[in-house]
Amino acid sequence: MKLFPLDTGVSQIRGIIEIIKDNKGSIEVSKLAEETNDEIDDLFPLIDTCVLLRLCTVKDGLVRLTKSGMNLATHNTREVFARALHKVEPFSSTIAMIRTGKMVNTGDLSKKLYKKKIFYNTDEVTNTALLKNLFLKWGVGNKLFSYNPDTDIWSK
Repeated sequence: MKLFPLDTGVSQIRGIIEIIKDNKGSIEVSKLAEETNDEIDDLFPLIDTCVLLRLCTVKDGLVRLTKSGMNLATHNTREVFARALHKVEPFSSTIAMIRTGKMVNTGDLSKKLYKKKIFYNTDEVTNTALLKNLFLKWGVGNKLFSYNPDTDIWSK
């Protein structure tokens, strides 16, 4: 199971997609690294994120936009990301847990995901912090779910 990369942001993803669009919808990974001024190793999490969001495919070193990637624009970013994130862990399992209607705090959410072998770090405190940051950035940011910082409760 492929987990959503931790250190990627919406603006980085949109930037990569724009570069690929400027190159007629496909680009070699090495050329993408040149155009972004990133090391190839730093680029891989961003490309992985684009693949998980179904914005592109990668084959034989060529990154090619999907229809969704070609159609990505400022006005539909949340919609496109939310649709894709529903199918990616840890978002998929988290949405299912929240839908049960039970109040779930970050610690309980982290423990339940850990039992399903969905975790980023074996240290419970570190893993919980990583999940919280990821969920705030991508889950709340793309309106998959809500978070109340006063009660530490996640909800739909």
